[in-house]
Amino acid sequence: HHGRRLTALDADSLAVNSGMATSGSVRRAQSKGKKVYVWTVDDPVHEFQMMNLGVDGVITNRPGLAREVLARRATLSSLERIRWRLDSGRKARRVAAGISGPGGRRSSNPAARERRAIR
Repeated sequence: HHGRRLTALDADSLAVNSGMATSGSVRRAQSKGKKVYVWTVDDPVHEFQMMNLGVDGVITNRPGLAREVLARRATLSSLERIRWRLDSGRKARRVAAGISGPGGRRSSNPAARERRAIR
């Protein structure tokens, strides 16, 4: 299991692909005194999901958006965060569906992708 091997490394922090991060792997690494950063997180739903896992930070190509998500998350009550967490899987699927064309291929029309992604 990758997570167990990563936490055994002699390092102060870990930077892992966001697809490898789980709440268990993040907790294990942090319990061993390691900071956990995930890459590359460029959309707000994905960033919020990573924050819910308890990561120490995200590596992104969109730092302005990341700051906005952090600020918005700070205004949510505990109940709102839980509700958002429960809804985030559905939101992520809707966003993913909105940027995929027929057969799961990405649409070649950026304007159409943008319109579908913000619904």
